[in-house]
Amino acid sequence: MPKLTFALDDEPVTALRQMAQRRRKPQSLIVREAIARYAEGEDVLSDRDRERLLRVVRRIRTGPATRSQRG
Repeated sequence: MPKLTFALDDEPVTALRQMAQRRRKPQSLIVREAIARYAEGEDVLSDRDRERLLRVVRRIRTGPATRSQRG
């Protein structure tokens, strides 16, 4: 497993240490779990993008038909 070095502000470090102690897990595991959860959410649309796509769908549904209706 690769080892990484990075800097964090005091507040996230305090939160990380508290979570690790409360859950009785290593800090590195807490960070890995947080990154995994964050990555899962990356495929989810933001509220802004969702609203933009819904506007497009509404416009398409309420607009005139572009092809003749066959029945």
